[in-house]
Amino acid sequence: TKQAHQMLLGRRKDVENNKPPITGLIRFAKQMREIWVAASHDDPYADYILFDIEQSLNTAAEYINEKSDEMSLKLKRLKERGYNIALFESNEPVQETLRFSNEMAYKAALIILDLDYFLRQTFSLKQRAGLSPREFSYLNYSSLKLIRSAFEASIRFQKTNVTRDDMAANNPVAQRAKSMYNFEVPQQILEGVVRAEVSPYINKRK
Repeated sequence: TKQAHQMLLGRRKDVENNKPPITGLIRFAKQMREIWVAASHDDPYADYILFDIEQSLNTAAEYINEKSDEMSLKLKRLKERGYNIALFESNEPVQETLRFSNEMAYKAALIILDLDYFLRQTFSLKQRAGLSPREFSYLNYSSLKLIRSAFEASIRFQKTNVTRDDMAANNPVAQRAKSMYNFEVPQQILEGVVRAEVSPYINKRK
């Protein structure tokens, strides 16, 4: 689908048509590489952003899979009544080679794959009167919004070279890092008690 492909590539800001930029998987993966490296160097801000991104991706995946199951059930019930709707598919599907440096980027790619299938379901149902235009618009908007929210969370990261030891000492490096972010790291993240399920091994620099 065009929407899923756009989530892959993203979109630059279109000043002429007043369209904001869209962070796609490619830029997200680039940001994730920097966040991943910083988290492996014991940066609590990177760890917190990584945790937040994972939670957002999980929410998006759960929503899309739940709604996709609902569409599958709708298609099944229609078929049982003799109305068989075949899913639309592209005659020339786009193929992209993915080469990422961490698991989180691949996790996001799998969610886009689920999104693509879900959008094919909703579009097919809508075109065959199995889904109202309002339902169609809402489902598409809400699913895309959840993925974009996760991708845009990666943009918050800023390289500070701060570590948990710096934060504990509240030294100049920590002070500089605090001034660069407009949020505080939760205590459990600072202590390393809570981390993303998919996160790098912490290799403290000497």
